[in-house]
Amino acid sequence: LIMGPKKEDAPAKRAPASARKVDGKQGQSTAPRQFEYRGGFSVLEPDQQKHKDLLRRQRLSEQTRPKPKPADMRVHRVLDRSRASESTEDREAARNRWVEEMQAKADPKQIRLAAKQREEEKRQQEKQEEKAKREQFEQDWYARQAVNQELQQKRTVEANAKARQRWAEAVLPEASPSQEPVLPVPENVDFSSVRQRMAAERASRGAAIVGSRASSSESKEGQ
Repeated sequence: LIMGPKKEDAPAKRAPASARKVDGKQGQSTAPRQFEYRGGFSVLEPDQQKHKDLLRRQRLSEQTRPKPKPADMRVHRVLDRSRASESTEDREAARNRWVEEMQAKADPKQIRLAAKQREEEKRQQEKQEEKAKREQFEQDWYARQAVNQELQQKRTVEANAKARQRWAEAVLPEASPSQEPVLPVPENVDFSSVRQRMAAERASRGAAIVGSRASSSESKEGQ
């Protein structure tokens, strides 16, 4: 059943705010609006009357509408003829449920709550889809890595087998051992006399150095 308010009880339409008189003039304010500097821009100051009208409309939209009375409802079309044979109590209960549903849908708070719930459900669905895509991508990536690793191991085994076969069949030249060079030393060398002669040479060189230093110092003093 589709119900609606009776035509005789329908509220009269109100005139728009722009058509009302403001300070004795039709839809015009007394003082003209001036430009204001806001955020780097020159803008017109807001219309006070329009601002008040918007605030009034917002307050009216936030108010809970009264629940319609049974006397205000009338039936103008039957959608489900099978329910026309129901008892009066069932039809009254169905009508009450329908009125409550329509009242809840007309409530601004319920409308905002329903929109918020739809937005939250949409976000959750997007998160689930993103999570499913990420899991699918990870599975595909790990599968590709496993295939690549198996192929790489197979190639490594084949390369090692070929290398072992090559070196097993290769014939390397034999290395000829060479004798290490040995410094020849004569057998009739007297090492003690050689050491004495070297010591005497060092002593004579030291005495010559000391004598040259002494002569140089004496010449400097004589000058």
